[in-house]
Amino acid sequence: MALEQTLGQKQRLLLSQSMQQSLEILQRDGVSLHDYLQEASLSNPLFEVPDTVSTAVDSLAGVPETQGPNLYEYLMSQIELRYTDRPLRKVVVDLINNLDKDGFLKLDVERYCKEQHVTKTVFDDALTILQSLDPVGVGARTLQEALILQAQAEPDCPPLVMNILQEHYLDFLHNDEHRILVATGATVGEYGQAKKFIGTFTARPGAPFNGDETQYRVPDLRIRPDGSGFKLYLTKYGKPQLVFNESEFDDLKVQVDADLEQYLRDKVSEYQALAHGVKRREDTILAIAKLVATHQWPYLSGEKAFIRPLILRDVANKLNLSESTVSRAMSGEYIDSPRGVLAMDSLLTKRGSLHNDDGVDNEAIASIRAVVGAEDKRKPLSDQKVADVLKNKFGITISRRTVAKYRSIAGIPDKKLRREQS
Repeated sequence: MALEQTLGQKQRLLLSQSMQQSLEILQRDGVSLHDYLQEASLSNPLFEVPDTVSTAVDSLAGVPETQGPNLYEYLMSQIELRYTDRPLRKVVVDLINNLDKDGFLKLDVERYCKEQHVTKTVFDDALTILQSLDPVGVGARTLQEALILQAQAEPDCPPLVMNILQEHYLDFLHNDEHRILVATGATVGEYGQAKKFIGTFTARPGAPFNGDETQYRVPDLRIRPDGSGFKLYLTKYGKPQLVFNESEFDDLKVQVDADLEQYLRDKVSEYQALAHGVKRREDTILAIAKLVATHQWPYLSGEKAFIRPLILRDVANKLNLSESTVSRAMSGEYIDSPRGVLAMDSLLTKRGSLHNDDGVDNEAIASIRAVVGAEDKRKPLSDQKVADVLKNKFGITISRRTVAKYRSIAGIPDKKLRREQS
């Protein structure tokens, strides 16, 4: 009885260790799995792991690692050239020291003036000097101020751009096009040009000087159009190889030694368990990716602007897997698609996530924008006509009143205003 209990405990322990290793392999991406297998090979002479991943990473990161000046050094070089050593310069230098890595000035002005014994006038003069330096936008206290500084530095900046940034900034942030058009009297075309102009500005003036190391993702999966469908496969970086060392095994097994025989059995078992875990991971990831890609191909191919509803539970049920297994397999996985390199879990939705926090259907809004954008500007479509086009062309069935609601949310003027502005 005691012997049976001991054997049962050993079997459960081995099963537990095997399951843990399998889960460990499943939840790793190709690069980290390669490292995990290489580490395991150090204690097992019977297999090797060819080094393909470092080549991939090196090729992606293969740019000269030359370091230019940081933001502080760059600003100080301009101060030294333009301004002599006087009290105002000392304040400017102090403000430079208070910039964050993106070039924004984050401090309490009143408290700073009091602690540094400078007047508000001196502070304002020093700030003006700082904000006149390159990169444009440095020294801004807010994103709005950074955008205004960049607009002011552009000799060909349309007056509407400055008007929007100074007087209608919140409406611009909320993409309330209709409100801005009514307030400024601008046409849809003029607003579009102004929006495009603002889009050339940066939200982080000091970012080019951060010196942050670029992080690269090596996708384990690749999907490409193939006839009327697609071709999906694991890249060589997504499937690390285990190469069994036959010659080493043959050399060791001819030696007559009981301990060596047991050692070889253990090492062969280790190799087989790892190889099984790697194969299981490949099969699981491919099965999940195929199901998800089939469902989201209209989005991945660029045909649709939004993903379709697909929750984790649906994937698990269709593949007869547990939700935790699907979650582990998708975690950290990236797919190289016609739309770009995407995280696999970004192709799943949460319940109701097709809508935003206000219950608004984002796909419907994007489709309304597309319909209105393609209409004859001399004969704009009514809300009912837009609803008809949505149903016939996009397969989206919503009422005329819902079209009007979503059109308003999207900042799209009504039919009459669109005709007047054309």
